[in-house]
Amino acid sequence: MSAFLKKYKDLFLIIVFGTISFGIIFSLVKKEEIERNNIYKTGVFSLAEITDFRRETRSNYYKYSFFFNNKLYRARYGDGSKSLNIGQRYFVIIDPENPWLYNYLLYNYPVPDSITSAPPEGWKELPVPVDKEEIRKFLEDY
Repeated sequence: MSAFLKKYKDLFLIIVFGTISFGIIFSLVKKEEIERNNIYKTGVFSLAEITDFRRETRSNYYKYSFFFNNKLYRARYGDGSKSLNIGQRYFVIIDPENPWLYNYLLYNYPVPDSITSAPPEGWKELPVPVDKEEIRKFLEDY
């Protein structure tokens, strides 16, 4: 038996390491999906402004900032294929428990000029008429 283990030790380690890595990656992806579903139910909305666009070797992304509970947060949205304008404002949905970690830029929903600011604690619902099912689907595809 020990000759068998010595012969296939490297293969065994690769299989074990690969299985563990797959499990970790799968659980992280699943956790992100669960958080997106939770944020739809418990999240609040605020205003975000696009502050920068970065082109990097492996990814392009937009930087944006938003205020929540009188604190400034900075985040980024990693899809350089969208055509967003620096200085443009969009709605953002925020997890009130972890606003720095779970916030999603609603790039399909620009803020109308009639809305100049958001309450410090955010809105429970968007202040513009939008179908809730549309938001849920948007987050599902995020």
